[in-house]
Amino acid sequence: WRQFGHEGIAPEGYGGEGGSGGDEDPQARFEREIAESTQRLQEQYIGRAKEFDEKNPFAFDEALAKQSSEQRFGPYYDQTLQDFLKGVELKRRSSLEDQKAVLDELRETGEGLVGRTKRSFGLALEKAQEGAAESGLYFSGRRLRSEGLIGLQEGERLGDIGAKQERSLAETNRLTGRELENLDLQKSIRQREIGTAREFDVLGEVEQLRKESQSKRELGRIEYLGPAPGEDQGSFQGRRQSTARVNPQTSYK
Repeated sequence: WRQFGHEGIAPEGYGGEGGSGGDEDPQARFEREIAESTQRLQEQYIGRAKEFDEKNPFAFDEALAKQSSEQRFGPYYDQTLQDFLKGVELKRRSSLEDQKAVLDELRETGEGLVGRTKRSFGLALEKAQEGAAESGLYFSGRRLRSEGLIGLQEGERLGDIGAKQERSLAETNRLTGRELENLDLQKSIRQREIGTAREFDVLGEVEQLRKESQSKRELGRIEYLGPAPGEDQGSFQGRRQSTARVNPQTSYK
C-alpha cells in the first residue's frame, strides 16, 4: 500500500496496484502493463485489418483487362500478320507466273524442235525417193526399206524430244510445287509465332494490371491501418513506398 505512495492502513481486501498482489515488483508491473498495452494494440490492429478486408475485398475484372489489352496489342499484331501474308501472296503469285513462263517456253521450244525434226526427216525422205527414182529403184524393196529406216529414225528422234520435254515440264512443276509448299510452311510457322507473341503480351499485361490492382488495394490497406504495433515511422514509410512503386502511375493520399 505504502510502496505505491499511499498513507495509513491499506483497505481490507487490497491486493496491490493492478490487482496482482501487493508485493508485485515495479519492473514486472511495468513490463506486464507494456505487454497488455501491446496486446490491445495488436488486437485493435487485427480488428481494423479484418474490417478493411471485409469492406474492400480484392476484385479484379480479368475479362475487362484482357479486352483492354487486346485493344492495345491487337492492331499491331493484326497489321504485322497482314503485312506478312501479303508478302507470301506476292511470292506465290510470282512463283506461279515464273512457272507459267517456263512452261510456255518449254512447250514453244519443244514444238519448234518437233517441227524442225519433221522437216528435216521430210527432206531426207524426199531425197531418198528422188535417188531411188533416178536409179530406177523407186518401186523396189530397197526404197521401202530406206524410207522405213528414215521413218523409224524420225520416230525415235521425236520420242526423245517428247520425253525430254516431259521431264523438263515435270521438273519445273516439282520445283514450283516445292517452293509453294515452303511458302505454306513459312506462313504456318509465322502465323503461329505471331499468335504466340500476341498472347504472351496480352496475358503479360493482364498479369501486370492484376499486380497493380493488388498493389493499389494493399497501399490503401496500409494507409488505412497505419503503422503496425511496434513499427517505427521509418519502417512504415519504407513499406508504404515499396508498395507504391509497383503502381507508380496511381496517386495516393
